[in-house]
Amino acid sequence: MQWAALGGAEYYAPGPYDCWETAPRLGSLPPEIARPLAATLAQQTERSEECWLAVWEGWGNLSTEIRRAPVFELPRRRYHLLAGPIEAAIQPQRGSQQSASIWWPSDRTWCVATEIDLNSSYVGGSSSCIDQILADGSFEAFKMEPTDGITMARDTINWQLFPHEDE
Repeated sequence: MQWAALGGAEYYAPGPYDCWETAPRLGSLPPEIARPLAATLAQQTERSEECWLAVWEGWGNLSTEIRRAPVFELPRRRYHLLAGPIEAAIQPQRGSQQSASIWWPSDRTWCVATEIDLNSSYVGGSSSCIDQILADGSFEAFKMEPTDGITMARDTINWQLFPHEDE
């Protein structure tokens, strides 16, 4: 299900009778989820000390170190590329409150991506890697297929319940 469809609005503003104090933070993987995820992923690579971190260039307050890092482009996004151990990916990036947008080990056995406009993170990896993540239990995880949509309109259960403009 999609947060916006469940919450009844594309951009959530808490009201007096809501059961949530705040909406999930867009574009950042919270440390309380990133820590156990990183521990699980560290078991899936022999290179947990050699990871790559991509930090979106558009986040405010990026440190000089991040701003001076090499830049690469993906469709509609530019990222600063940093290297470090897996633990670096689970900390808010120096000078920013954001987590790394994309992170992966040098052996490319898995990849974590948190799109800047979304409130979910996605992990690509082997079947055994994904099975271990799903079995972890210390954070919410669901198996998805590459054809599964990520927009509000893809929540076919909750989307119908709320007024919205057609996508």
